[in-house]
Amino acid sequence: MLDEMSDSKRSQLKRVAEWIGTPIGDIQAAVLEEYASWLQAEAIPAGGLGPDEGRRLWDRHVCDSLAFAVGWPDEGPDAALEQDRLHAVNVRLDNVEAVQADVDHHREHYDGIVARGVMEPAALPNKVRHLLSPVGTLVIGLSRTIDEKQIPAGSRLERVPSEVLDGGAQILIIEPRERRN
Repeated sequence: MLDEMSDSKRSQLKRVAEWIGTPIGDIQAAVLEEYASWLQAEAIPAGGLGPDEGRRLWDRHVCDSLAFAVGWPDEGPDAALEQDRLHAVNVRLDNVEAVQADVDHHREHYDGIVARGVMEPAALPNKVRHLLSPVGTLVIGLSRTIDEKQIPAGSRLERVPSEVLDGGAQILIIEPRERRN
């Protein structure tokens, strides 16, 4: 699959894979390609992504999201990319459940929550804390720029270099208290 990708996509994918510290195999590449196709065919027409996002799907929505695996270093990046653990909605993964619920009233608990573009980074941890299991990690994809005052205490900021993702990125990671020390 990697051999069948365009040089540009293959290059971007390899840069992110090296940055998170794991190779991307054919199965993962196929799932990511299918995810990008779904975004193009479904998410853009439905209004989930802006109409101009088609030209940036791979960098801004696929590779950018893949970089979130940096939030689970204790499990190792390989564990975050195993086919049975990659949680991308609508790519025919049997273990994925999309939940649409009011965050204030939802009562399930999760070991990992990833959020991107939903609210101010300083407000999000308190808003979703009740959804995290005791070992749960919250990973927030930030805008390309952030006011350092918005970073909650006890969190870690990972800066994705512009050589890895076009324009760079920032990922805020809020881990369970026992892993912060």
